[in-house]
Amino acid sequence: MTTNTPPVGFPTELSLGAPRHRPTQSSYFTKGGVEVSCEVGEVFDASQRLESLIESLDSQKGVLFTSSYEFPGRYSRWNLGFVNPPIEFSGTENRFTIKALNSRGRQILPAFG
Repeated sequence: MTTNTPPVGFPTELSLGAPRHRPTQSSYFTKGGVEVSCEVGEVFDASQRLESLIESLDSQKGVLFTSSYEFPGRYSRWNLGFVNPPIEFSGTENRFTIKALNSRGRQILPAFG
């Protein structure tokens, strides 16, 4: 008989990638002088936001990375994605290009020069 109950010690619900310990914010400057800042916050409607991202990717540039592997105390499931990026990185065979896609991209493109 097969059951849908996870083995003992495994979570009963998806974690949606929320690590147990994580920084709340960070900031640094790149060698090109671009300030990079990161702020981590709670996402209360994670499943709905993920579905919205997936729908957006049908008509807009962007990406969704996801891992469904979970092992208690070691690995958790996660999702990382975005739409409307400022910069596009593209490579074919031995060629690589960086292209600004909007005004934000034009502002930071020189940092890749």
